[in-house]
Amino acid sequence: MWETLVGSWDAKATVATCSAIVAIGALVVGIWNYVSNNRWRRREYVDARFSDFFCDRDVKRALQMLDWNLRDIELFPDEKTYSGRMFLVSDDLVAASLIHHEVNGRPMYTVEMMMIRDIFDQFLSKLGAFSIMLDQKVITLRSATAYLGYWVALITNAPNRKTGCRQKPDSFHRNLILYIHAYGFDDVIRLVDKIPLAQGGKRIRLSNNTYRAKLEELQDECAQGLWRDKTEEALNAARDRRMNLTKKGSVQNLSHFWSVAHSG
Repeated sequence: MWETLVGSWDAKATVATCSAIVAIGALVVGIWNYVSNNRWRRREYVDARFSDFFCDRDVKRALQMLDWNLRDIELFPDEKTYSGRMFLVSDDLVAASLIHHEVNGRPMYTVEMMMIRDIFDQFLSKLGAFSIMLDQKVITLRSATAYLGYWVALITNAPNRKTGCRQKPDSFHRNLILYIHAYGFDDVIRLVDKIPLAQGGKRIRLSNNTYRAKLEELQDECAQGLWRDKTEEALNAARDRRMNLTKKGSVQNLSHFWSVAHSG
């Protein structure tokens, strides 16, 4: 019987079968490694894109203005002194800065207001790029929501989960959305359409009739001088703050001078 089995054994066929099994195994391992490496590289690429976005100076300053109602913002980073670099920015000052330039009766743009506009132009342009990445499947909706969901909730004026109150005045939200529409940041509109909103958030895509109605509302407020008054009040508060920072800095510098002189 043993001789019968040995006699019927085909060594070449066995070797060929084993070789095929090994080859298939190697192929499966190779495919798995390829997919894993691609997945890891894709994750690294996505993380890098979001990291570049959040590390951008203009983006960081715009997010600070969105996240805070009143805060010292580094509007002039090239100034040597702290008081020269910083400017107290309020919701009203941002909202006034974002009023369409063709709106009659709008406040005259100051240097600070022009800086705020430039910052938001850069921020909105770079934010809209993620809509294109989603369309091209470079990033997933899950990643976009994880990284940008909080900020989209602020743009849509979703209520604060803890207090139930909206983060920004309605006038701030309206002026920002009108600015987005007026200056053609369509990619931002599409991005907000794709990302799930926090409870109570408003879509920012406006019909032509709604856009005109909101623009007329803003126009009436400007004609009544409301935004000139708000801007003047915000600028006066910011300039008082800068004066106090300047005085504080002078006192600190003088104290440092005397301490160094005394130690010498």
